[in-house]
Amino acid sequence: MRITVERAARTVSASDISRLIEEALYVETGQAHLVELSNRSQTLHAPLGSAGGPELVSLDHDARAGLFRAEIAPWPGAAPERIGGRVQSVADVPVLTRAVSRGETLTSDHVRWERLPASQVRPDTLTDLDSLIGQEARRTLRADTPLRAIDLQSPVLISRGDTVQLIYQVGGLVLTARARALDNAAEGQNARFMNLQSNRTVEAVAEGPGRARIAASSAFTN
Repeated sequence: MRITVERAARTVSASDISRLIEEALYVETGQAHLVELSNRSQTLHAPLGSAGGPELVSLDHDARAGLFRAEIAPWPGAAPERIGGRVQSVADVPVLTRAVSRGETLTSDHVRWERLPASQVRPDTLTDLDSLIGQEARRTLRADTPLRAIDLQSPVLISRGDTVQLIYQVGGLVLTARARALDNAAEGQNARFMNLQSNRTVEAVAEGPGRARIAASSAFTN
């Protein structure tokens, strides 16, 4: 006769184990990591009457090889079990929820966060929303792709060919003239303008739609 004794137990899932190790690695390194257990169906079991959750007893992380070894007790004071697997550093980066056309201005609705291996994140990848929101696409951008600084620009306030008001101020003296923009310009950006009175080309800073300011060191007219 065979007798089977079953005991009710709490289960610690593979995802719980991975999360425990990821949290420990973040505390240790200050970086987010993605953990993959060698045994993807790995579980730990603790008696229902035991107090407390799983406890990380030891952790050995080989960043160069991308491997880890850990000992985890299913509950405080229990005999630890050995667990191993792969680990890689990751980064949370904003990506576009849909394709964006050239000249379109980005809003928060265009962006979602995606976790990628750090090795896939280029040095010029934009990693914060302040670098994206309110910026304009330089070209058509694909969805689900990390953005780089070269992909965006400040919105164009003055377009080439626009007629603008040039402002020149020295002390209390303010002079204005009409001019034609020879370049596109975003707010605070230098551009070339042709003074329509003197036909002279000058540089000025775009201040707003239809308005640019000449530096005091620049000549205003002939």
